[in-house]
Amino acid sequence: MITWTIADAVDQLDPPLTEAEVRALVLLYQVPVREQRRTRGRPADAYDQPALLRAHAAVIAYRRGLLHAILGPRPAAGG
Repeated sequence: MITWTIADAVDQLDPPLTEAEVRALVLLYQVPVREQRRTRGRPADAYDQPALLRAHAAVIAYRRGLLHAILGPRPAAGG
């Protein structure tokens, strides 16, 4: 099973999200914790990577929908 910490998600997601946005994503979509990883300092929760990717895709699709609703359709190329 592939897992990501919050820091991993911040580094890997494209388009990127901030650490605060990833934390909100985990809470909003109830992404399950699968294990804890030893890091410098205290252990870090590692979340189910496929669930994180699905939640990220939903947020990005929502953001793009809002952007298109605000800006309107783009004019056709070439004319």
